[in-house]
Amino acid sequence: DAFRRMFRHTPLWRSRRRGILRNAAIVLGNQRYQGGRAALLQGLSDLDPLVRSASAWALGKLGDDESIRGLKQQLKREQDEEVTREIHTALQMN
Repeated sequence: DAFRRMFRHTPLWRSRRRGILRNAAIVLGNQRYQGGRAALLQGLSDLDPLVRSASAWALGKLGDDESIRGLKQQLKREQDEEVTREIHTALQMN
């Protein structure tokens, strides 16, 4: 709802919330930007599996201890099969 109110009638509306968050996670992972870790860890709890999956991938790229801990914690509670696979892949990167 907040996204809709803020971005309706703008070019960002077409991308939708999930696409924007997925793309942001990919940028943070590709840049290996440690300052984005908190946002990526939060992304692991997003309602949308696409966002959780992209966040897991990016945290795997960061590869620091806190990111790995967050991935392992999410793995214990993750219900989506594709996100679970992405977490396993991210953990194998390290």
